[in-house]
Amino acid sequence: MKSNASYHSLVPRVNEGEKIYAESNSLILYGYVTQNLLKVARAIQRAMNKTLPQNRDDGGYYAIKGFLYQFDKTLIEVLDNPDTTVRFENQQDVDYEDFVLQIKHRETQEFAPNKIRKAVLQLMALFVRDPAKKLCLYCHFKDKTPQDWIPTLIDLDSLIGKNGKKRFSRQIRRQFIARFMVRFSEDYDSQFKKTLDLIRSSFSLPSIESAVIHHCIFQSRLMKLSLGPKSNRKVRFEELKGYLDDAEVRIFEVAYSKYVNEEKYVKLMKKMFFTLATPNIENFERLFLVECDPIVGLSDLIKIAAQLSKRFYRRGKSPQPFIVFRKLSGPRVAELKRMLLDGGIHFFDGTHFDGDRFRLEELAVKPLTNREYTLKVVQEENLTKVVERIHMKEVFQFYLGDPIQIDGHREHRRIQVKKTAQILRMIT
Repeated sequence: MKSNASYHSLVPRVNEGEKIYAESNSLILYGYVTQNLLKVARAIQRAMNKTLPQNRDDGGYYAIKGFLYQFDKTLIEVLDNPDTTVRFENQQDVDYEDFVLQIKHRETQEFAPNKIRKAVLQLMALFVRDPAKKLCLYCHFKDKTPQDWIPTLIDLDSLIGKNGKKRFSRQIRRQFIARFMVRFSEDYDSQFKKTLDLIRSSFSLPSIESAVIHHCIFQSRLMKLSLGPKSNRKVRFEELKGYLDDAEVRIFEVAYSKYVNEEKYVKLMKKMFFTLATPNIENFERLFLVECDPIVGLSDLIKIAAQLSKRFYRRGKSPQPFIVFRKLSGPRVAELKRMLLDGGIHFFDGTHFDGDRFRLEELAVKPLTNREYTLKVVQEENLTKVVERIHMKEVFQFYLGDPIQIDGHREHRRIQVKKTAQILRMIT
């Protein structure tokens, strides 16, 4: 746990050079989002591989960057203080122990006292309620290099204006400046690079590409937490490790494209999730959800099914994996099943003949490990029934746009793909 010294070393040195945020191929967000930045989080997850107008007049673009800037600062504080619970979107943007940070990212603006007046007044109100807090305004303006500024009483009076002076007594203002500082911070790109470097060193990762994947998983989880109750908006370093078991990898965003191309991404997914540490397969139920793009060939789906069966089924030791081919039309599902049988891949889908009712009770029978089936194929319409009845210890969801929600299972890996055929290279 860091001492008070960490309060005075929040801002790293600027790493000049690398430009991380792609200025010409960025996220798109139509409409200006101001009322609730949490809506921006949802928009970020949907707005991929698009282009903003060059003039950047859309305020939503900067709202997105400000929101991501805050999440990266949250991660930095967690990594710098591994034994501490860091709260975000709670008292203020970030707080832990007796430190409180409000974060502002104003990359298009030059600094002026009125630009931070509201934030300073909010921190002063918090100070009145709890004078023991150490307060920091962590902000970026285009004309300010990273530096610390501890305002004098005269400076503070200029910052808060006449109404602020009326609101807070001179004694309160004097006490406040003893517990307050402004940290002019680095820009979005430099902080993003610092966050990746910290993730890489904290988790002893072999490459910057691995750090990008971890960042993607952590950011996705923090976004989800921020949409929930305030009591859940907190994280510790140990919890970051656990996020890797319930991971959502959403990598096709331009902020990541500089570091991870398609081929590297496939290799990283294979190494992280489908390279087994030991030859033994643990004996528990697994579910694989495969979202099918409109042009995927049935032969590719056959290969995916065969590889999943080969990797995870061990007769008498590990049960046949469940597989759901999502967004596949009824006729193509029927043709797929025929091709599976023609290819010598025996499966059970909960029926015994064409037109038979779905027999969930037979699909759920344990053990199926000694039967001749090597795969359990579930039609998408029966997915809810299956997951409510059968506990899947591991769920792997390959998705194109947005993953579907699967509740109540221990480990859920959501892996984004650009096209369904990519999956085969990840699991082989």
